[in-house]
Amino acid sequence: MRFWFNRKGSEAEPGSAEAEPGNAETEQGQAEEQPVRAEGRRALLLAGLRLFGIMVGSLFAGVAVFNYLIMPQLTGHGSDVQVPDLIGRTVKNATAILREEGLRLGPQTEQFSSVYPDGYIVAQNPEPLGNVKPGHEVSMAISFGREGLIIPDLREVPYREAQVSLSRSGLRLGRISHANSSLTAKDRILATSPESGALAAPGSVVDQLVRRGPRSVAFLVPDLKGRHISEVRAFFERSGIRLVEVPSEGDYAASPGEVVGQRPAAGGRIRPQDVLEVDVAAAGRGGWR
Repeated sequence: MRFWFNRKGSEAEPGSAEAEPGNAETEQGQAEEQPVRAEGRRALLLAGLRLFGIMVGSLFAGVAVFNYLIMPQLTGHGSDVQVPDLIGRTVKNATAILREEGLRLGPQTEQFSSVYPDGYIVAQNPEPLGNVKPGHEVSMAISFGREGLIIPDLREVPYREAQVSLSRSGLRLGRISHANSSLTAKDRILATSPESGALAAPGSVVDQLVRRGPRSVAFLVPDLKGRHISEVRAFFERSGIRLVEVPSEGDYAASPGEVVGQRPAAGGRIRPQDVLEVDVAAAGRGGWR
C-alpha cells in the first residue's frame, strides 16, 4: 500500500484532502487567472468601442468637410443669402435689390389687388427673410390694381354681334373707324382699343375698327371714240365694269360698230361694278344691227 506524506512528513490517510498532490496549488492558480481574463475582455471591449467611436466621428467629420468646404468649391456657391422683402416695391426697384444680394429675378405673374397699386409687387416666392443659395431665382406677383373687366377678343366677329358682346361684358361702344382690308369679311371687327385681353374698369369705352371690304380701284377711262366695239368689249371684259352699248344712228361718217360716244367721258374715273355707256354707230340709216 502506498502512503502519501504531507510537507511535515507525517503520514496521510489514503483518500484524504492531501492525498492528491498539487490540487491546492491548481485551485489557487485558477482563482488568480479568472480576474485577469475578465479584465482582458473588458480592455478589448473598451478598445473596440474606442475604435468604433473614432470611425463614426471620422465619418461625420468627413461629411461635414465635404458639405461645407468641398461642395461649395465644386458648385461655386458660398454661404446662404437671406431673401429680401420685395413686397410693396416696383419691379425695377426689386430687380436692383436682387442684383445687389446676388439673386436673380424669376417668373412674374399678375393679379388684382385692392392694397397695392398697378405695377407693385404683392407676393413673392421664396418668402422674405428665408435663406437660399446665391443665384437663386425669386418669382413675384405684380399688382393689376383693383379688379376690373377683361376686354373680349372681338377680332373677325361681325359688327352687330360685337356690340352685343360688349354690352354683356359691362363695357360700352366707343368710336367706330373703318378700313379697307382683304383679311376678313366685310363689316367684321379688325381691332379694338384697348386690345383684347387688357383690363378695363366696368363701363369703360371700347373703340372698334371695322372692315369695309377690299379697297376699290378706280380706273381712268380711256378715249374709246373711233375704236370698234369688239375691241372695247375685250378690253373691259375682265375689269368688272359693266359695259352698256347704245345704238347710234345719227353719225353717218362712222363705220358700223364704231364707238362714237361714251359716258363717263375720256379722262374720268370709274370703279368696278360701275356702268360705262358707249354709243355705237349703226349699220346705216335703218339702225344698228
